[in-house]
Amino acid sequence: MVAWILAYLVTLAVEVPIVLWLMRAAGWVPRTVDGGLGWPAAVAVAWGLNLTHPVLWWVGPQGLGAVLAAEVIVVAVEGVALGLIAGRATRDPLGVAVLMGLLIAFAANFASFAVGAGLYGVGWLPA
Repeated sequence: MVAWILAYLVTLAVEVPIVLWLMRAAGWVPRTVDGGLGWPAAVAVAWGLNLTHPVLWWVGPQGLGAVLAAEVIVVAVEGVALGLIAGRATRDPLGVAVLMGLLIAFAANFASFAVGAGLYGVGWLPA
């Protein structure tokens, strides 16, 4: 349980700021002219996307190939969810919003995977 909590905290520390920064760069936060997300909602969305973390941890894929396949599924789920939420809030074209959501989810998950692997590699995160 301690290992999961540490991994989850690292994931949140890496992914939430990246998601918020990229949502801001996409013009989704804050956006007032034709809808959008305020900062409290954006933080809630960025955190909520990480509810995939306990599911992935519970499934516990073994081996690098299985972990990477699971990460692809996580990116797809988080990206589509983010795109649908932001697209609806901002009235952006749905396809564009989902594509942007997928890119944001990929960037955030790639970063947290790299940081987590690095911390595990030097012994700062338990297995």
